[in-house]
Amino acid sequence: MKASKKARRAARQAQSIAAAAEIWTPREGKDRPTPERIAKGAFVLRDTEDAGVTHAVDEGATELDRLAMRGILTEDQRQAGHDLAQVLHRTRLTSTGRSCLDITPVGYDSGDGDDWQAKRDNEQRQAVFLRCRGPWVWPELIRVCRDDEPVRHVPSLRDGLDIAAKVFGR
Repeated sequence: MKASKKARRAARQAQSIAAAAEIWTPREGKDRPTPERIAKGAFVLRDTEDAGVTHAVDEGATELDRLAMRGILTEDQRQAGHDLAQVLHRTRLTSTGRSCLDITPVGYDSGDGDDWQAKRDNEQRQAVFLRCRGPWVWPELIRVCRDDEPVRHVPSLRDGLDIAAKVFGR
């Protein structure tokens, strides 16, 4: 009796492993990350609008995501960090890597932007900056949110993300 249960359990486990390997192998129209990339990330298969087509999504793509997955940050802190990163990018505090062929003046705006949005982004960035107390809070926010580098001082990061959450209404 015990031998047959063990055999059935082993057969189910082998099928499960084979099914998992099948899911993650690249197929026509279904690209999957490499085994090395899978080992470094936290991939999950998500359904798309097309029937039967799934995409692999890395839920640990940024340092903020990885910290939240480990329970170091709350979901509100993680989302506030992503909001801050977007504001920093929109207010040009993130390097965009201009092409040497781009001869437009630096800071040139084509006019299709929204002045109200730009003003709000600057106010939010400034509000977060001015509320950050202590010498490590703002640099830690920049290091983790904008530059996606590993955290050096977790309490400072948490304090800064709490401030950002309040500013962004989370």
